[in-house]
Amino acid sequence: MALNSAAWQLGLPKQATDLLDQNFESMCRFVAPDWEIPAWVPDTTLPQEQFQFFRDLKIPSVPNGPNFLFHELGDYGHDPDMKSRIENIFRPKATTCLINASGTGKTRHSLEALCLEWGFYLCFKDKSLDIGSGDMNDIERRLRTKKTFTPVLPPRSDETYTTKLDDNRELVDDSFYHVILARFLIFKLFLTAIVATGRPITRADKKRWTLLQAHPDFLEGTLDIFRSLASILDSPTLDETVRKQRSAMTGADCNVIYNRLSIETREFISKHYERDASEAKINPKPDRFYFVVDEAQLAARILDRAFASARPNPQGNFDLRPLLRELIAILRNLSLDEHGAVITGTGLDIELIQDALGSILLKADVEGDLRSDTGGFYEDKAMHKAYITRFMPPDLMRTRDGEHFVQRMTKWLAGRYRTTAAFLLYFLRNGGQNPQLLLDTWIHFQTNFTPTDGPTIRNFLPADPEATNRMLNQLQYNRIETNSEMLTLFTRAVHHSFIRSQINTTMSKFARKFVEYGFARFRDGKCSTSRIYEPLIILSAMSRMEVTCNQRRINPISPGQLLVSHTELDVGDKDGANNNGFESYVGLALADTLGEFIPLDKVFVFHKKYRPKWANKRARLVTVQQDDPSAALTVHEVSWSRGRVPGGHLGHNCNLDETLQWMQHQDPLQAPICYPDKNMGPDILCKLQFEDETFLWVAVQCKNYTGGIKQNDLPRNIAQKARKAIATVTPAHFWMSQTQEGELRPYCYSSQPKLRETTARALASLSPPTLSTRKSNRAHPINLDDHSFPLLRVLAVFPTAVDLERPGISSDNVLKDAGQHPICTINWDYMGTKDKRQFVRAMDDDYEEKPDVGAKAKQKTTRKAKTSAPLKRKKAPSSKTPKRKKQKRSKTPTDSDTEMSDGSLFSGSLPPLSESDDSDPDDDMDVDRTSQDTDVELEPDDELDGMALGFKSSLSMAL
Repeated sequence: MALNSAAWQLGLPKQATDLLDQNFESMCRFVAPDWEIPAWVPDTTLPQEQFQFFRDLKIPSVPNGPNFLFHELGDYGHDPDMKSRIENIFRPKATTCLINASGTGKTRHSLEALCLEWGFYLCFKDKSLDIGSGDMNDIERRLRTKKTFTPVLPPRSDETYTTKLDDNRELVDDSFYHVILARFLIFKLFLTAIVATGRPITRADKKRWTLLQAHPDFLEGTLDIFRSLASILDSPTLDETVRKQRSAMTGADCNVIYNRLSIETREFISKHYERDASEAKINPKPDRFYFVVDEAQLAARILDRAFASARPNPQGNFDLRPLLRELIAILRNLSLDEHGAVITGTGLDIELIQDALGSILLKADVEGDLRSDTGGFYEDKAMHKAYITRFMPPDLMRTRDGEHFVQRMTKWLAGRYRTTAAFLLYFLRNGGQNPQLLLDTWIHFQTNFTPTDGPTIRNFLPADPEATNRMLNQLQYNRIETNSEMLTLFTRAVHHSFIRSQINTTMSKFARKFVEYGFARFRDGKCSTSRIYEPLIILSAMSRMEVTCNQRRINPISPGQLLVSHTELDVGDKDGANNNGFESYVGLALADTLGEFIPLDKVFVFHKKYRPKWANKRARLVTVQQDDPSAALTVHEVSWSRGRVPGGHLGHNCNLDETLQWMQHQDPLQAPICYPDKNMGPDILCKLQFEDETFLWVAVQCKNYTGGIKQNDLPRNIAQKARKAIATVTPAHFWMSQTQEGELRPYCYSSQPKLRETTARALASLSPPTLSTRKSNRAHPINLDDHSFPLLRVLAVFPTAVDLERPGISSDNVLKDAGQHPICTINWDYMGTKDKRQFVRAMDDDYEEKPDVGAKAKQKTTRKAKTSAPLKRKKAPSSKTPKRKKQKRSKTPTDSDTEMSDGSLFSGSLPPLSESDDSDPDDDMDVDRTSQDTDVELEPDDELDGMALGFKSSLSMAL
């Protein structure tokens, strides 16, 4: 079967018609009804049932292995949710920009749309194995060969500026139209081959045409026919002298042929199209074609000084622009009359898009042309599970281990589509054998963290770089660290997401950059705010930051030190009710200290009168999970500083319903630390496990009084403040509010009418520690008022000199509760032994120097001694060790490539203390639920928690 494309009479160079004719037979084989994408063949040594199951999946095979992008391509376009998104993106007579993170489904949506509508898939390729033709990447190479092309424009004042800019625009116009014309010519070849084989054109051919553009190697013969034909149209000769001149076939010439082909191909389709039943009422003649340019952000980095904006900026200057600006302008010209254009990318420059479209449409605002919704496996676990289960062998899903494996996948792989697809490919390559171990190995390889939520913790499988597309290498942290302001915001966002699942961190200023660099996804249609939330991305980002930090230091930092250092800098911050820096520091410190079994009386200082018999027993922090009420509790260790975690979030900022979920052991994040709803009472909740496998709830109230008025070495009115704090961690006062008359009443929520009863049942669900002296009250209904739960009440207070033995605090009326729950404070002395930067000591030192309103009339030599033992100080350094000097606190840590002499991570390492009395607004809502008996005189208008330490760190880190 032969073709004479010269008979088309399009005025094409002979080399172009020869290429078309030579590939006609290959095209006929490609469009044959029996052609199928080559299918991946699983390992033949697998058990027959598994082998047949994997084979029946018909996963497409490409040279580098199985491919999920092409799997069931065209089937999802009819899904109601995806169809709605596609219709919102692919609009006639419009140029739409689809922007979101890598792996979120931009390419899949584009390909699915082109299976529904005739169109052209163009793309820029970052790697040779990426899908698509190389014709768009070739534009830069061909431009640079032209004598009249200027890669770097001279200043606008230069007399040659206008001529050179015009030349550059004409040349890129030529080159892009060569690509467009080549696509139309091969499209005509494709349609002609279908009819030549004796069959009609059908809807399925839209998918086949899309597949050919996405993977040119499906066509046997010429390697990448699209790229080859575009190059020939640029210059058919091998004479380099001629090739360096402007092409004989200019963009204007190509445009004439393109317009003719646009009409002819639509008429050809209409004549030979056979509609199926679902298309009975659809006109077979296409009303339009769609042009897609995928991965357009790569063009934003190409020839970035060769073009210029069409309009001046506010300063009156014309900004230099990259190649992408010109391509958008040309695409917009193509779509003005009838066609549609879609540009996809990660973090595209909106100003650049506005300039390109505005130069044609005289329109300054293009927000209506932006789209970011691509779906994903984020909140809908049921959908995620349904997708994963399709690739799980039936014999695996019949076991409890299989169900647990899928449940773990929905947690760890939550987020963008590519994360799930990448692991499933790894799973398939390994024949699905030892699935839990495969998941553990893959997570560790991606993040450098060891998951602890599996059945057992075992040695990992050998790393398979070819099969595991490592996230650490995809995340472009190097492009963030060069901008100190961006680095500050990014570091806070990552750490807040890990410590508190702080998904609402505002990152609007650099939203598109964080998306472009692979860490975040857009949260809004305007592409102005983004969030970092995915478990693997969070852990990968933390690993990448530590790796980069260690590469610049003489001695490596210890694991987790970077996170601790940044959290210390946030101690004085209080960004709303759900982001208290001191609470985050306490939660992180407790999680670090309790990462291994340790005697509780090392971590906590128990009031001598309320010290439980199990105070010296060893316990550790754990997550307790029970996703199925009929299933047994599952317990997982948590040792984040040692790289052992049950999930991607150490803590979970919880609303009312999420707090109850966490307490009922059904937290979807499986976070070991809960920052409960503000109306519950405690600031922190966590679960400890003893060595005998009994449990203990820990309820912590965090109070940082260092910013308030100091009186006689302590915060003024400390007794009143401590009583309020103690009430918040006492179960009898959970979910209680105080009326204006001082009466205590339970909070009322229509969604949780039995809130306190539900909380009580959750607290009673864990077996208490042995040696417990709590009274047996099983005969009575479980309630918060007087039931004895396995619960420890904890106060975490700065300054550290505040303890439970002080007058006004130590009385039974204050400390005792009906449930006989032990009470203690944080043992800051012990915490100090793990504090490499001596942060706690420095905080106490600074507080000691703070002006004391109670000491003004006293001589310092007669200052009253503290009633409790002070924080232990280190011995004075010997003559061989330089004495630690008091330094003026630097608000901004300075960069350094080496450690400080004291081992600090930063040279200006600690925040200053403010002399202002910035009160904690939440403290005004604290309820004094204790007896009013006290021997301390109280001032009614006393300052409350001082949460402002007087600094906002810019985190110019010495990474």
